[in-house]
This record gives sequence, structure tokens and C-alpha cells, in this order.
Amino acid sequence: MKGALIKTMTALVLAVETMFFAVGCGTNENSQSNVITSESESESESNYMALINEFGGEEVDAISESFRNYLNAATDEEAAAALVFNTGFDMVQEFNIAWESDGSYEYTVFLADNKELNNAETFVVTRKTKYNFGGSLIPGKEYYYKVVGETRETKVDSFRLKENDVRPITVDGAHNIRDLGGWKIDGGNIAYGLIYRGGRLNSGESCALSEEGLKTMRDTLGIKTEIDLRFVFADDGGQNKSVLGDDVNYVKAGFHGYNYILPEFNNFGANKRSYYKPSAESIKTIFSALADESNYPVYFHCNAGADRTGTLAFLIEAVLGASEADMIKDFELTSFSTYGARYRGEIENGRFINGIMQDDSGNFVAFGYFLERMKAVYGGEGESLNQAVVNYLKTVCGVTDEEISAIRSILTNP
Repeated sequence: MKGALIKTMTALVLAVETMFFAVGCGTNENSQSNVITSESESESESNYMALINEFGGEEVDAISESFRNYLNAATDEEAAAALVFNTGFDMVQEFNIAWESDGSYEYTVFLADNKELNNAETFVVTRKTKYNFGGSLIPGKEYYYKVVGETRETKVDSFRLKENDVRPITVDGAHNIRDLGGWKIDGGNIAYGLIYRGGRLNSGESCALSEEGLKTMRDTLGIKTEIDLRFVFADDGGQNKSVLGDDVNYVKAGFHGYNYILPEFNNFGANKRSYYKPSAESIKTIFSALADESNYPVYFHCNAGADRTGTLAFLIEAVLGASEADMIKDFELTSFSTYGARYRGEIENGRFINGIMQDDSGNFVAFGYFLERMKAVYGGEGESLNQAVVNYLKTVCGVTDEEISAIRSILTNP
């Protein structure tokens, strides 16, 4: 009996030791496993390229301080001073990302509006470790991106672009391009990404854009329709189809800017030319095209993207309900481009040449005069400038209520 008890106790002791050893071994294995995992994570970290300017979701401003000062100007004097100071420079978004090199010849930047980078837009960078997103970014929107080299890649980073009334577009080979979206209107703001204004895209019958510029217009902006405001064989370089590709609609709708679109400029000048009639016909063609949602995104231009383009932008913005102050600012923004100063108001001792008011330095100051004529001739008592423009479009150009309603529906972002 005593011997059996001793055997039983011995067995229990051995069992406990065995369990303790097993548990101890298990703990050691787990500890080793944890260490291995930690080392693995450390090795994984080293497989990433570092971002030199990581943003971590913070808000960034993609336009220059001087450009921002103009937009925020509280008085006409402050705005005029900002324009004079910056005359001769092209407005662009300047927002760069940079990363450490892994020795790659070529890197691919992925940009999307979601953390998973689904349906990401891609940009190929050669022999550089930085990239400027240019005009591909929409104000107020959050973006995610990463950079992939030949052997390593960065982690996904994010940022939010600062809210802004203006979206300048950088297109290699063209100038003075910006999104018409962003301006505040009745019921919200003009939608981004649907209609763009700017300068010519051609050099004679050829495309003036670089391969990168063409990619921006076709892929980033997705232009489906090009509206050319120049007259055939006058100053259009012989262009008769879109230089963006055969799949892009091309609307030739030449017209004269500013006061030339008004009937008072019929039989004008020594040669008694009818300036307003072809302009009115072209405006009807343009507004009919803009009333068709399948034509968007749209790019309209003349040569400089300033005067004729500025006149059409004013008509569109007026129909949509933009304020007079914002319409004037959009016109004046050309002063930030390479095409020179455009001023809002009338001046003393100005020269009225071919329907365009100029100062002694040749700066265009016709816009203020044009707006006053539009209000005086087509605005009824108590009516706004916006309604005066609608009256003009309907009575002179034959634009219909249905077309105006369709354009408002397409371009208004509530």
C-alpha cells in the first residue's frame, strides 16, 4: 500500500514537471516568435523609401503667397497692387512631394482620393526624386499617394488641399489655363473638373503641347470638347480639328471679345464691319454645346486665353450666378499669366481702340466699360448684371431658356 502511494506521488510529480516544462517551452517559443516578428517588422520598415516631406493628412496650400494675397484683397487698391507686382508670371499650383532615392532610373507616383489607391492616377518620373502635382489637384479635396521605385516604395501618405476659389492648371506647352470651377454662385459653387479656360493648344496645324502636357489634357482633365474662339484663317494657325486627338469634339466658334459682341458694333469702323453678328452666332453655338452634358469636360480658348476667352467666361459665370466682384477677379487673373495685365475699370485719358479701352501702356482696361454697357443696354430697372447677361443671350444670340437651365444644372455644385 505504501509502495503504491509512493509510485502515485512520483507519477504526479513527473506529470507536473512535464506540464511546467511544456508551458515554459511554449512561453519561450512565443517570446522568440515575438522577437522574430519585431525584427521582421524592422526589416519591413527598411524596405520602404522615406518620404522627405511627409504630410500625414495636413492641409496644404498649392498657390503662391502673392496669388493668395490677390484673392484675399479687401479693396480695389490692394487687388490692383497685387496684379501690378505679379504681371508677367504664369499662375500655377506649386505643390511638390519628394522621397529618398533607391537608385531607380524611373519612379511611378500613384495619386487617388482613397487610402487603397483604387483607380489611382499615375505619373512617371525619370531621374528625379520629386514631383509637382501641378493642376491635377482640386481645392478642398483629400488625396492619398505613394511612390514606387524599381526595388522599393514609400508608404501611403495623405494631404488635403486648401479651399480656394481658383484652380490654376499647369499644362506643359500652354499658358493661362485654369478651371472655371470654384467661384461661388447661387445654390453653391461652379463645379470643378467640368469646364476649363485658357490659351491656344496648337502651333500651326500641330499640337504645341509636350507629351506630358497632352497627358494632362487628355487623362488628368479628361477633355472631351475643345471650343476654339478664333476665326478661321485669321489667327487660328489653320487649326481645323482638336490637337488633343480625333476622339475630342472640336467646335469652331470665332467671335470678338468685349464690346464687339454688342449690336452697337454693327457696321463699325472705317470698313463698316459687322462685328457683333458673327459673335452672336458663335455664342449661340457655344451655349448649345454647353447645354449637352455629353460634351463635358470642356476646354475653351482663344490665343492668349485672356480677352475673347475672358468674355466667354464672364457670360457663363453671369448665367450661373457668380457675383460681379468674382467675375471681375476671374478676368483680372490673366495678369498673373505670361500674357500681361488686364484691369477691371475705366481710366482717365484712356484710348478706345477697335472697341477695346487701353491705357497709355497698352494694358487692357475694357472689362469695366463692357460691364457698364451690358447693364445699361440689357438690364431692366432693378435687375442685376447677371439678369442683364441672360437678357442679352436670349434677345441677341437666341439662347433658349432650356439651354440656360441645362447649363446651370450641369455646372452647379450644391
